[in-house]
Amino acid sequence: ACAFNVGTGLETSVNQLAGMLEGIAGRRPGRRHAPARAGELIRSALRVDKLRALGWRPQVTLEEGLRKTFAFISGAGARA
Repeated sequence: ACAFNVGTGLETSVNQLAGMLEGIAGRRPGRRHAPARAGELIRSALRVDKLRALGWRPQVTLEEGLRKTFAFISGAGARA
């Protein structure tokens, strides 16, 4: 058995993710910025080469995936 990280292959900032989630949720609870903590990851982008080699292709965008996840968690997915 193998485990794979699934990602976009593109770097997405925490601020971009927060903006997407705020738009999806329809709420802007505010953001509090603080200095980076020791050992905190500054930049990351997952590689999807191994999955692509197995024939995997993304079927939704990051934002669409976040929308579907939010709908499921909030209970709206059960009604849709």
